[in-house]
Amino acid sequence: MCSNAEETLAHFLFDCPRAQQYRTTMYDVIRQVPGCAAKLAACLAISDPRRRVCRFVSEDHWGSVGELQFVVPGIAQYLAEAWSARNHCKYNSGRTAGVVVLDAASEMGRGADGRNAMADG
Repeated sequence: MCSNAEETLAHFLFDCPRAQQYRTTMYDVIRQVPGCAAKLAACLAISDPRRRVCRFVSEDHWGSVGELQFVVPGIAQYLAEAWSARNHCKYNSGRTAGVVVLDAASEMGRGADGRNAMADG
């Protein structure tokens, strides 16, 4: 999605700059669950990317059912939104959704010949 690194699950979950806004929202949700801010920090401190992913998605890591009922929806929302953004970027020549919307808006008002229909002359 960002072309900065190999598109691995670890990169997508923790490092991809194009998914940062979604990741920040997810981390904020997790940090609000009592006891989970420290668990998140411990997980993110794991240097081996494969172990970090396994720990992050492990129910045992987050603890009780009470904690899980708040953490899992935050992770699921992140995955859905970031994956959607990733697919949009992949199938639109690397452009993010905002760029595509701006491009489409710039095409409005153009005639069949490509000239601006609202321009003088």
